[in-house]
Amino acid sequence: MKKVMLAVLLMMFTSVGFSSSDDDLSGSGIHSTFHWECHFAETVENGDRIFLKARCDQDDGPMVHTSIRLRDLHNSNGQLTNGFGCSNATFHKSCRNIDIKGKKLYADCRDNKGNYITSKVSITSVHVKRGHLIMPLCE
Repeated sequence: MKKVMLAVLLMMFTSVGFSSSDDDLSGSGIHSTFHWECHFAETVENGDRIFLKARCDQDDGPMVHTSIRLRDLHNSNGQLTNGFGCSNATFHKSCRNIDIKGKKLYADCRDNKGNYITSKVSITSVHVKRGHLIMPLCE
């Protein structure tokens, strides 16, 4: 029994990576890993879309400048939400002071009364492959 439990824990650790209760995402099992391999992450708006832009490590070689369109992040009455899907992100239309720290996105978002509330959300399902940001669930 101990060997089976140890094998299950080892599989969970190697497939998901380190996690803390703050990053649990309500048991969704969807975790990003880009923050381990990328630096200088920021958001860039282009028309009605918003992108995550960073410099990421390659296995063998120089860092790569890369970006990926953010998906399914929204503002719900001043609170950032993650729909865990592939629709276009819309939060940037009603949020300001957008910042990324690790895999968390922070912003001041407008509520229904016009007030701005500081909020945060985990960026999910973004990983790095050969130095480039990818979102396997939406490919």
